[in-house]
Amino acid sequence: MALCYILKHFYRFSAEIEAALERHIKIPLNRQLHFASIGCGPASELFGLCQYRSTHKLEFKIEYKGFEETELWKPIHTRVCQMNTADTIDFIYSDVFDYYKQNEDYPNLLILNYVISDVVRRYPIEKRNSFLQSLAELIENMPKGSFVLVNDINLGKNEKGARYYHSIICQKLQAKGIQIKDIKLHFKSSLPNYFHYG
Repeated sequence: MALCYILKHFYRFSAEIEAALERHIKIPLNRQLHFASIGCGPASELFGLCQYRSTHKLEFKIEYKGFEETELWKPIHTRVCQMNTADTIDFIYSDVFDYYKQNEDYPNLLILNYVISDVVRRYPIEKRNSFLQSLAELIENMPKGSFVLVNDINLGKNEKGARYYHSIICQKLQAKGIQIKDIKLHFKSSLPNYFHYG
């Protein structure tokens, strides 16, 4: 199943991260990225970041932590580690919020790649709200000048769709006094008559 998923989605997901970085996030040349990915799956976002770094001939170092609650991806993660795409690669098979309650090595780049839509699909409303609250607390503890990139499905103007929760995340952060720059964009679709948004 994991290999089928990679063949179907990996290139698109990594390319979307690269494009989002290209358009909206300027990473300083001398900055070390402490990069965390929630629900990392096969780590497609890591490859998007590495491609961005390579394309622009940038030298910043990448310390990557991929959080996944299931070990389904472990054989893929072993291969990713062997590829030496980042300066440090660590896959952690536990709850990301529990990890950061015990460790204060907060990331300065946090990516949620199709995670919100998974949370919406799998969890009841109470657990979704708990996830959002924990996410806001994690972001609040990140160093000043950090980046958070949410790449997800742009569907849903109510609690049944991922898009509904993007504004809630922003509201929770603003309520904590955190300055945010909320940028929305979409990727063009090859489907006829697709909806332009963003």
